[in-house]
Amino acid sequence: PTLLAHAPRFDLLEADERARAERAAAILLDPGNDAGVLPFAAWVERVWRRLGGDAIHAGARDAADAEALFRLLETLSPHGAPDPAALDEALGRLYAAPDPAADGVEIMTMHKSKGLQFDTVILPGLHRKGAADSAPLVRFEPLRAPQSVRLLMGPIKRLAEKDADPVSRYLGVREARRGTYETDRLLYVAATRARHRLHLVGEVSVTDDGTAKRPQSSSLLGRLWPLLELPLPPAEPVRGVGEGAAALVGPPLVRAALGDLPPAGLVPVVPPMFGRIDWVQRRQEAQAGTVAHAWLERIGRDGLTGWDATRLDAARPAIERQLSRAGMPHAELAAGAQTVLDTLVATLADERGRWLLARQAQREWRLGGGDGLQRVIDLALRTDDGWLVVDYKTTAPHPDENHDAFAARMLARYREQLQDYMASVAALSGLPVRGALYIPRARLWLDVD
Repeated sequence: PTLLAHAPRFDLLEADERARAERAAAILLDPGNDAGVLPFAAWVERVWRRLGGDAIHAGARDAADAEALFRLLETLSPHGAPDPAALDEALGRLYAAPDPAADGVEIMTMHKSKGLQFDTVILPGLHRKGAADSAPLVRFEPLRAPQSVRLLMGPIKRLAEKDADPVSRYLGVREARRGTYETDRLLYVAATRARHRLHLVGEVSVTDDGTAKRPQSSSLLGRLWPLLELPLPPAEPVRGVGEGAAALVGPPLVRAALGDLPPAGLVPVVPPMFGRIDWVQRRQEAQAGTVAHAWLERIGRDGLTGWDATRLDAARPAIERQLSRAGMPHAELAAGAQTVLDTLVATLADERGRWLLARQAQREWRLGGGDGLQRVIDLALRTDDGWLVVDYKTTAPHPDENHDAFAARMLARYREQLQDYMASVAALSGLPVRGALYIPRARLWLDVD
């Protein structure tokens, strides 16, 4: 609001417009997540809701579109803001959800459409040609005679040979002809699914004098070309999407009354935050954590005997090589190796850490979920009352950060991830699951429900 009050010609705004601008400024200039405690996608969603974004469209399809955008942001930028070029490219591949209230439209392959009928059928992309088949190592075809069956075989061409094996070439020609017949059959099947209207969609190039170019013979449009009336070139260049022509025009936005919008007051995120998040530090922590987890798995598998600070320090060169393979720059290897060693030594020096290493447990446990994603669980321990899932962290408090603030920051950052791990173990075992964040360098154990 202070910035807007000094903006040029701000006094020309109507009272309602000024109130909206002040409200939007209070939200857009809110520094509540300057430290990056909330993931970028979560903060964008929070700002969007505080601006009343979920009030301007009330339909289920619009809510699904917004959720798809937030999921995309979460994928592109789990920590910092996304790269603008990558975001722009990803948005070009993001499509709106179908309108559940509209007439049903089914999208299917030509194979799946066999035996079905529709009032209108649209066959898009007929100018495209399919991928060429690669030559197999051996071509073969059974030859059936009235009294016997013989097998005709042709091997792949040797590297030193100039020409392909004649039998293989002959069988390849026959296979290509059968493929052509199958494509023609599929095109017939697709075209005859229409009861009333059939739309054939394809791109046609024209020469400098305006004559339509014949499409490639291997494309579906090339097969139909002799049966089609040649199209006339347009009198003016046709604009594509993004060149001034709107591809889709949706309903106008609803102008919500100010009283219907959520308050613009600041929204607290977590207890005190310590400056902006250094994303280089986040990357270093992730790389050091990967290597530290591997060493903890090895120590837990071998047993505690023989593992001490001296033996670990002797492994410093190996740890630096592992960090380098994990992507850490050469200038950061010494500090990264020290972080790994500090984590391992702190774990061995802590009674709870030694207890975890001495128990029989699932370490670096890879579990797949129904969403197709794979979870790697640091440690899962079978107990008398179910499972205990532990997530190791190599981080340490900021220099001026007290114990409670550090614990609150870790819970805000990692609670949801650990709960996802716990849900995966519960779904697999059907048993109760407890979870905990274990941060050896801070000697901190945080139970998570």
